[in-house]
Amino acid sequence: MSQVICLIFMVVIATSMARSISLDDEDNSVNPLVATQQKIESRNDFVKIVKSPPARVAQPLDSTIELECEVVGSPIPIVQWVTGSGQYVNFDDFETNLISESDPTIMTTVRARLVIDHQIGTERTYTCVARAGGKTVYASTTVHKGPRHLTKQLNLPDLLVSKKRPVRITHYFKNVLALMGSNLILPCKTNGRPRAEITWLDVDDNVITGQETRFKTLPTGELIISDLKWSDMGSYTCVAKNGFSKDTISTFIYPTKDE
Repeated sequence: MSQVICLIFMVVIATSMARSISLDDEDNSVNPLVATQQKIESRNDFVKIVKSPPARVAQPLDSTIELECEVVGSPIPIVQWVTGSGQYVNFDDFETNLISESDPTIMTTVRARLVIDHQIGTERTYTCVARAGGKTVYASTTVHKGPRHLTKQLNLPDLLVSKKRPVRITHYFKNVLALMGSNLILPCKTNGRPRAEITWLDVDDNVITGQETRFKTLPTGELIISDLKWSDMGSYTCVAKNGFSKDTISTFIYPTKDE
C-alpha cells in the first residue's frame, strides 16, 4: 500500500513540476519521474499553489472559519498568510520553514490553515503567499460578514468557555521527497487555547520518545529526522491535544537516492 501511495505522490509532483517548466526546457523523451529528480538536482526553484482558498467566504456571526492553502515546491516553500494591509498573520508559525528552506534537495507539499475565530467588522482580504527560493506565488480570499446561524445562540455557558478554542493543526508538511542522508525538520504548528501538547508517531504508530538517536521532538512541536534512510519511508503522525479537543495530521516521507 505504501508503494502505491509513493507512486501516486511522485506522479502528482512530477506532473505539477512539468507544468511549471517552460516549453524550451521540456524534453518529451525524458521520464517524468527522472525529470523530477533532475529538476531537484539542478537546483531550479519551483513553487505552485495546488489548492487555493475560495475567492470569497462568508463568516456567520459568532462562528469560526478556516482558510486553507496547499503548496508544493523546492526548496521547502515558505507559506504565509497576509492581511490586506500587508501584515503577516501568525508570523511565528513559519520559523521552521526559515530554518529548513536552504536545502535544495527537498521537495515538499506544505499545507497552511488560517483560523479566523473573531467576527470582522468589514470585508477583509487574506492572501496566501508562497515562496521557494526566488519564486513567489499567491492567492487571495475576501472574507465578509454573514448572518448569525439560526441554531446558535450565545448564552452564559458559551461566555464561560469563550476563552477556550479547539486545537487545530495549522501548518505542516503533507509530503516530503528528500535525498537519503538529509536532515528533515517536520513542523506541526497549532492554533487553540489552551496551548496544545504535541506527540509524534512513527510509521508503525509508535510514540517517538527520542530514544532513537536519529529522531527527536522539539518543545515547539517539530520532529527532527537526521540522516534520512530508505527504511524511514512512510507516514509520520502528529497528534495535538489541549485537554478538551484533539487534531491529527500525517506527513508522508519518500527518501530517494542521489544518483
